[in-house]
Amino acid sequence: MTPIPPAEAIGFMQEATGEFGGIGIVALTSNHDFVLVESVMTDTPASRAGILPGDRIVQVDGVDVASIGAMGAIGKMRGEVGKPLKIVVISGNDITMQTSREISLIREKISVQTIINQQTLQNGKIGYLMVTQFSGHTANDFLASVRQMVSDGIESLIVDLRGNGGGLLTEAVRMAGAFLPEGTLIVS
Repeated sequence: MTPIPPAEAIGFMQEATGEFGGIGIVALTSNHDFVLVESVMTDTPASRAGILPGDRIVQVDGVDVASIGAMGAIGKMRGEVGKPLKIVVISGNDITMQTSREISLIREKISVQTIINQQTLQNGKIGYLMVTQFSGHTANDFLASVRQMVSDGIESLIVDLRGNGGGLLTEAVRMAGAFLPEGTLIVS
């Protein structure tokens, strides 16, 4: 069995709890020369600084992403809440229209929303929830959403787990337990 490097273990635990110090971006790491911003969370340092989906982060605290890789850069962007961070962002898709800018940010507590796309279908009779991962607050958020939908009159529920990245087994068990008779074995 290969041990998990400490930095990866810390990153996993931050993801699993659903809270960490950061700037509020969802990033793609398929290219090692930059971090591609896939989306920006609302009311975070990144959104207030004007970072947009499609922007490329090429430098973090004076270190080129090309020298540490995209995952290393993401690790550097996370950190202690309240600590400053400088990044260099390239915006624009057209090579002749690209702009580069240095942005100073202060890391904040970022809470990952794991219950998204809550809606009702069929005139409010069917509830729909998408669960993107099982973090430390997923079951509570899920159960609160279900209670609200039931009080609004839904008769059935679709729980969409497509693309769910996994996470904490205890949260998945708590969610499943809400629909099964007490004492039902969920995990063995």
